[in-house]
Order: sequence, then C-alpha cells, then structure tokens
Amino acid sequence: GALVGIALAGWSYGQMWMLMPTVIADLFGFKRIGSNYMLTLPAVILASILFSTLLASYVYAKHTNSSDDDDDDDDDDDSDKCMGSACFAETYLVTAAACAVGTLFGLALTARTRSLYRLIPPPIVPSAPARTASWAS
Repeated sequence: GALVGIALAGWSYGQMWMLMPTVIADLFGFKRIGSNYMLTLPAVILASILFSTLLASYVYAKHTNSSDDDDDDDDDDDSDKCMGSACFAETYLVTAAACAVGTLFGLALTARTRSLYRLIPPPIVPSAPARTASWAS
C-alpha cells in the first residue's frame, strides 16, 4: 500500500514539472514564459522548507521524550529517539491535507479554463490511405 502511494506521489511530482511550462504558456502566453515559470519555483522551495524541514523536525521533537529535568546521563536511554509510524503520522496527515488542497486548486483551475480550451479547434488529422500487407498481395 505504501509503495503504491510513494510511486503515485513520485509520478505526480514528475508530471507536474513536465506539464507546468505548457500550462503556463496556455494561460499567460509565450511572451514572458520564462519569467512566469520562474514565479512557480518559490512555491516549491517554500513547501520543501515547510514540510520536510520545519514540520518534520517539529513533529519528531514533539514525539521524543527527552527532558532537561533528567539529571542522570544514561547513555542506554532511548527516550530521545522516536521510532515507527507514530513519529511522523502527523507529518503524513498534514502533507496529505496539503495535497488534497492542491488537488482542489487544480480542479478549480480546470473548471475555470474549460471554456478557454473549448475555443481551440481540434487538430485536423489527414486520413491515411488504406494499406494492405505486402505479403497479402
């Protein structure tokens, strides 16, 4: 189950980067595509800092039981370590909620641009002549 989720997340992330220039060009035109594309990068950087650095370290620190009140310096004490899914379950839930919000924004963008894409005429595909196999003749 988790591997499927990880694979889907990686696939979605790759698709986002592949489609982003096309979507930006469709919505804002080609004249300043480089500048407009550059404006999407701070969102990725900010999300990386917020989720993988600040949120994950905060949740990990919250789940560790290290206290400064303890005066014994027992090196065998594992109270300053957090193991298992309970350590980062909150991080996963917050990240999943952020993904759900992003999905909703994507659906809203799809709904708002549907009329734009309906104005684009379908491509004209020439009909190919019927072919017969060379061995059949």
